[in-house]
Amino acid sequence: MKKIIIQSFLLLGIVTFFSSCLKDKGFEDGTYGIPDIGDGKNLPKVIEIPQAGQSPLVFALNTLPATETIDVFELNLALGVPATENIEVTLVKDMTLVTDYNTANGTAYEELPANCYTLPATGLKITIPAGTNRTTLKMGVVKANFDFTKAYALGYKISTVSPAGYVISANYSKIIVSVGLKNKYDGKYTMTGTLVDVANGGIGPYPSAPIALVTSGPSSVTMINKITTVGAWFDVQYHPITSAGAFSVYGGFAPVFNFNATTDALVSVVNFYGQPNPANTRGAVIDPSGVNNYVPATKIINAKYIMTQPSTVPTPPSHRTFFNEVLTYTGPR
Repeated sequence: MKKIIIQSFLLLGIVTFFSSCLKDKGFEDGTYGIPDIGDGKNLPKVIEIPQAGQSPLVFALNTLPATETIDVFELNLALGVPATENIEVTLVKDMTLVTDYNTANGTAYEELPANCYTLPATGLKITIPAGTNRTTLKMGVVKANFDFTKAYALGYKISTVSPAGYVISANYSKIIVSVGLKNKYDGKYTMTGTLVDVANGGIGPYPSAPIALVTSGPSSVTMINKITTVGAWFDVQYHPITSAGAFSVYGGFAPVFNFNATTDALVSVVNFYGQPNPANTRGAVIDPSGVNNYVPATKIINAKYIMTQPSTVPTPPSHRTFFNEVLTYTGPR
């Protein structure tokens, strides 16, 4: 019995870890738990959206083909074993999730227009088939109807589950999905160059840093850290650095590069977290003394810009960190 209990808890721990870094409040406070695991049949039957998190799940699609079907997100029976019966999950669209996210983060996501996507014939009623433990919501995307100047998102939550005996996860039942098109600057890059921080001489550039540039507008991209040794910082909007020789990031700072789509000149740089970030006053400005452009033939981006921070460098123009970078394209995201 002890061996079975230990193995069952290990199984639940693995499932929870890969679902999200957050803990499920309903499991913790006993809303649903493990009344008896002696026979292995009474594990909690929790239905969740594994990709649910605090930030939107972002899809940046290529402009071709003109229509495309995407796997939007999964619905999962968090047991680690197959379901013994069909599980019917009903989702509902909830745009208050998007509105609340916009308010909290200063973003401007708009609802994806109805003529930009199609849902399956069953709509938002999704079946986790017996013999499996997950299924996927699919969506058809009609790219010709997108407005490239707008950031689109949809909010969804689990509404009901049947038959009786299944419970909806307390933390992983709601998700925001952002759907947009990739511009030509989007992709994976290796970042080289120089970094000079006048406030902290122990900070320097991370050598040959792997990053991604993610479409954030028709001709703008946001830097995403792709250094895989960083845990919670991986795949998030941050600028990688070294601090005292070790990997780190500038908190609350990620450059957004804005290009002239016709000339490919880099015309401005701002901070993803706000211009300036209200939490730490960090902003960004382009340095016109350098080469700032995208070279189509090689897909190389040259960027010379400055992180401003009045709270650390109070004398205007509050220039703290000077970047002179070369971003070399390594492939699509």
